[in-house]
Amino acid sequence: MFEALIEFAEEAVFSRCQVILQEQEDVRVRLQQLVHLVLVFAERNPGLCCVLTGDALMGENDTLRKRASQFFERLETQVRQTLKEGEIRQGLRPRTTSARGADFVLVFVEGRIQRFIRSSFSRLPSTDFDESWGLVAEGVWG
Repeated sequence: MFEALIEFAEEAVFSRCQVILQEQEDVRVRLQQLVHLVLVFAERNPGLCCVLTGDALMGENDTLRKRASQFFERLETQVRQTLKEGEIRQGLRPRTTSARGADFVLVFVEGRIQRFIRSSFSRLPSTDFDESWGLVAEGVWG
């Protein structure tokens, strides 16, 4: 059951990520849309948040927890590639390496999702997104 939920989350999020990557030229906007997509997906699927973060998998086998963590690893890889593409195609110079920039963005995403879970799903991950994203973008590109 959990495996199917993880697959659903990956298909839903990463198929839409591909659309964003194809449609959006500006890497800064592309990254903003990718992050917003994940946060809104989390809002609409609160139970899946608990699966993807591993909270619902306590007592399950390690393989399943590793499978769930691959969702965020895959997202981090996508963010890192997007940051690298920004350097190459648009001359955007991040404050640090693309790996550290991707880590910073994922800390924001995972933190928002964890806060959502911790608040019993009352503090939505996308609340004040534009303002918060401005701070994240400033941290990534300066």
